[in-house]
Amino acid sequence: MKKKEVKINKKVVGKIEGETFTKELDSSKDFLRTPRAIAFDELALSKAKEMGASKIKVKDKRTGLEYHTSIVNLSNRGFSFNRGFGNQIGLSLSEWSKSEESQVKIFNSKKE
Repeated sequence: MKKKEVKINKKVVGKIEGETFTKELDSSKDFLRTPRAIAFDELALSKAKEMGASKIKVKDKRTGLEYHTSIVNLSNRGFSFNRGFGNQIGLSLSEWSKSEESQVKIFNSKKE
């Protein structure tokens, strides 16, 4: 399956894989600290929806954890803000489903 890039001002801000908008972030610098949350640029989210995304997956490059939610959940349960980097919508970490990459690999591995 081919990944489609989501771009804002010619900068790639994520990719679409099937119905999922994916991003890789570093939790130590890219997650909100107060409140603890993951945020998205509203324009990037709008573009992802236009490109067919209905789900979101964020992979934390630091820990290997993956965070999953739907765009509907982000819209319904998230909060809007602007801290000088454009309009964004954030979703508290407690609202995300989490999975660990190592666990995913174990369940997806094939016996030889």
